[in-house]
Amino acid sequence: MGGVGTDVGARILEGNHMVAILQFVAGHRRCRRNSIYKGVSRIGTMSDKIDALVAAGLLYEDEVSPGRYMYDLTTTGEGVVVHLDAIDRLMRREEKESEGEGPLRK
Repeated sequence: MGGVGTDVGARILEGNHMVAILQFVAGHRRCRRNSIYKGVSRIGTMSDKIDALVAAGLLYEDEVSPGRYMYDLTTTGEGVVVHLDAIDRLMRREEKESEGEGPLRK
């Protein structure tokens, strides 16, 4: 995600693992980068993805000691995760309904 600026809006969520990173941090507040790697993915571009989410204002990094950072959601990031969780619940409900567990509304 190199070169991602702060004006990309919701399109930043289109990148691989971006939603997963936000949801992981939401469930593991003030976590280290290494924890995110372990919880989401160890692919080589994870560091760039975290940096892009920081640049977009969804995560912030807090230097707790020289070279050691903790990551958490910003207020904007918290709001985005609330909506992502709502979308997830809606999609899971509709998936169950399509499997015959309830009526589908169109």
